[in-house]
Amino acid sequence: MNAARPRKSSWPISCNVVSYVMFIIQRRVGQRIVVTGGIEIVVTAVQRRGVRLGVTAPQGIAVLRGEVYDAVVAANAAATQSERPDDPEDPEGDH
Repeated sequence: MNAARPRKSSWPISCNVVSYVMFIIQRRVGQRIVVTGGIEIVVTAVQRRGVRLGVTAPQGIAVLRGEVYDAVVAANAAATQSERPDDPEDPEGDH
């Protein structure tokens, strides 16, 4: 009997896949959501233009609005790209 050979795959051997699930709930003013790590989100106001939230987190935990977080990530990626030398043989950038 022939032993089955593993199929050749185009997928990498190790793959880092992160999956997130969105938890959707309804809250009223004054009600809160508690997240692991001592993070608490409280609905402080509901208005026509949006919802106002209060966030309490331990010192050292960054709490950022989504658009600010995205801008920081983009700036960090751009800085990382600009720090890389053009010539891998010349790490000092001397020609």
